[in-house]
Amino acid sequence: MRKNPRILEKLLVRGTLTAGAMALAACTSFPGISPPAPDLGRPWALAGYLPENPGERVWITMENGRIAAVSAVRPALPPAQIHETDATIFPGFVDLNANLSSAGLPISPLPRAQYRNRAEWYYKQSKFYAAQARVPGPPSSSRSCAALRWGEIRGLSGGTAFARGMPSRELTCAEDFGLSNLESPRDFPGGRIVSEERAVIPSYMEKVFVPLLLPHLEKGASYEQAFRQMLVEQKVTAWVSSFREDTHNIPNALKLLMGNDFGLAPEAMAPADFKMIAGKVEKFLAGAPYRLKPAAVTEQLARTEAWIFGSEEEAGFLKGNRTEQTAFAFLAKPGVLIFEPALRKYIGDFEAHIRGPLAASLNAPGTRAVFLALGQGARDDAYSRDELSLARHLGYVKPGLVINGGSAYGEKEFSELAKNDISLVWSPFSDLLLYGDSLDVVKAKAAGINITLGTGNAAAGAKNLLDQLKIARAYLNGSGGRGVSNRELIDMVTKNAAVALRAEGELGVVKAGALANLTLLKCSAAKDPYDCALAAKSAEISLVVAGGVPRYGSPEILGDLSPDDGREILPFARSEGDCTFRKALLVDASRDTELGSAAKIRKALSLSEDEEVPGAKPIAFTPLAPLFSCQDSDYESRADDFIAIRLPALLQKRDKIRREENLDENWNPLAGGKLR
Repeated sequence: MRKNPRILEKLLVRGTLTAGAMALAACTSFPGISPPAPDLGRPWALAGYLPENPGERVWITMENGRIAAVSAVRPALPPAQIHETDATIFPGFVDLNANLSSAGLPISPLPRAQYRNRAEWYYKQSKFYAAQARVPGPPSSSRSCAALRWGEIRGLSGGTAFARGMPSRELTCAEDFGLSNLESPRDFPGGRIVSEERAVIPSYMEKVFVPLLLPHLEKGASYEQAFRQMLVEQKVTAWVSSFREDTHNIPNALKLLMGNDFGLAPEAMAPADFKMIAGKVEKFLAGAPYRLKPAAVTEQLARTEAWIFGSEEEAGFLKGNRTEQTAFAFLAKPGVLIFEPALRKYIGDFEAHIRGPLAASLNAPGTRAVFLALGQGARDDAYSRDELSLARHLGYVKPGLVINGGSAYGEKEFSELAKNDISLVWSPFSDLLLYGDSLDVVKAKAAGINITLGTGNAAAGAKNLLDQLKIARAYLNGSGGRGVSNRELIDMVTKNAAVALRAEGELGVVKAGALANLTLLKCSAAKDPYDCALAAKSAEISLVVAGGVPRYGSPEILGDLSPDDGREILPFARSEGDCTFRKALLVDASRDTELGSAAKIRKALSLSEDEEVPGAKPIAFTPLAPLFSCQDSDYESRADDFIAIRLPALLQKRDKIRREENLDENWNPLAGGKLR
């Protein structure tokens, strides 16, 4: 991974990390950005102690985004290019479930361990679904980029150097800012990362896959064969042939949409021709077989016109090309009444844009990993386990798959995952908040599953990886997992993540040739380094190096690495909770003056006084959560004692909570019973 050397030569950009959100605005002061230091574009080195050999000091030399050498001998570099520490140097922590855009959300009070599975809150569009889908801050053109960058700062504050969770549309925003991003070809070269939250959509499975595709698969057909057979049986193949072969005129369009050409002549091609028979169409739609109500008739007429004539942005049927791909796209558009909505959306949306591309990615040699949300729910939840059967039939269960979830799985599912070299991303705090249960780590380990760790969505998840590690430890201690060592937990955010990404030797290790991602923690020489890491809080982070760039850490270390004192520093007042430490952030603002510092990012996600108009209706927006746990009383009060105190109390009231929220005990996302 090669970073632009000018980023280092310009001293990256310094920005003091704000420790919080809008409530801190009055007591926060950010100095200006100072001139760049010229020497960080050259090789540089850190001295410290590796956790596997805590008694021996080593020097780690970095150049061009990679580790050039790890040696017990001081490198022959100028003193200004070497920084000696007493810190323990871990491989840079990797967060495989970072959800960066939502990382500024406050923790939501809505998850109370009441859900049986992800479908109950995600596909039923619950209040929590709306809460977790938000982006913090008032509406603005810069909000999405600002939120993403705040998420990167939040990750750095918990020791994360590499993360998955950057939307592809924000690639330019994220690169060269804070974290290294797995989705970025510049940060993570040599392979592609694919992520999908909707790999199995229950309504499509229930109404299309189970009744129309599964019978063919059970007789030995491949998915592709079953899909083509379904198209023939449901007369979609004939519809596509008509789309591709017949003249593109209004009568043929109406036949494709609703099975009736209304006697229009073949030469009918203009909007005026359609308006001539609009009354007939209205009457037809109100009668059999569609029996639409007046409002639905009006809506269907508008959809019909859009389908036929298109718009300035998109060609309609009359001008559309005749490829099969285009036919499927038009099949999925609103207004095609002759097919059930689930069938046409399965074909035109799910197959074309989700399942097909995912299956192709899993088979492509250039794919590092495909992350799918599966198996999220309480242990033994039938639907969550059925999802794995669905995933297998859909062509997902093969090497390269990484499952974000798996909390519902047991020995049978773990055995299947192990046979296919499938890794799991475990987000225990999210599982416990949502489902009151989490992954059976002991059984998963016994089956040989590679387990990694992620923070999850901020509305129901850990603030950073250091917090998640503590929650994981507490959960294991209370669920028969005391045999899982602290070293194994640190492996989950280092070398296990590399295994999941098929990037052994590049990530998760401190050795020559690896990507230069490091997490330095203050650890006593008398303490086991892995015990130290599990006990560490944000104050104990000495430095985070991402892509060979010292991005975040103590002001003293960053001051030595940036002698022009180009740091943006926020002092933490003693009145701000338990935060009595200071941290500093270095970023590259040379190409982005609007969001080039932590102060500007915070401002973009806050409501300034000049935007508050007396007497006007308040601007509705989700406030930005404080960056550090020690400033966030809502978060701390839930995270600190959740497993020991809050969770048992919630589980006792679970049935009552479900009744209050009208969660149906008999609801099944598939409604058709168990899959084989």
